[in-house]
This record gives sequence, C-alpha cells and structure tokens, in this order.
Amino acid sequence: MNKGEYKQVKAKDYLQQLSRLNVIIRQKMKEQADLRNSYSCIGSTDTSKERVSGGAAAGNAGYTHTVDRLVDLEKEINREIDEYADLKHKIINQIQGLQDVQYVKKVKSLN
Repeated sequence: MNKGEYKQVKAKDYLQQLSRLNVIIRQKMKEQADLRNSYSCIGSTDTSKERVSGGAAAGNAGYTHTVDRLVDLEKEINREIDEYADLKHKIINQIQGLQDVQYVKKVKSLN
C-alpha cells in the first residue's frame, strides 16, 4: 500500500468515526428532549390524603433525579460536540493533504 492509499483508508476511517459520533450525539439529544418533556410533565400531588409531618427531606422530590440526569446529559452532549468539531477539523486537514483532487473537493460536504 502506497502512502496515498494509506491516507485514503485513514480518511475513510475518520469519516466513519465522525458518522458514528454524529449518531451518538443525535441519540443523546433525543434523550435530552425526552427528559425535558418528562420534566415539564410532572404529576400533581394528591392533597386528599392525610398529611404527615416529617416526610421526605427537602430536595428529594422525584423530579430531582430527572433534573440531575438532564444536567449530566447536557455536559456529555457538549463534550461530544467538542470532540466532533475537533475530529471534523482533523479529517478536513487529513483529506486536504491527499494528492487526489476528488477527495479534496469532497471536503465541502463536511462543512
């Protein structure tokens, strides 16, 4: 395998990584949207039952787990978007380094 063929294979591998990362980000964004939807649909409290003092500690409401998960998920998504942008930049540089003009022209499809 000559140097040009090796770079073509490596560029193809990078494109597959980029595609995989894009799918993961989209899946997490879907999960994020679902969590936001479930957070906005918090059920009401049944006030018809007898009141008991000393219930659950403050801040332990059922929705706090959803909010915590949403915050963690947003951090993951942001981290993966940064990784995606870095990888995309690396791929563009890799492809632009190829001698074959057809590959260099394909860089436009990444932007």
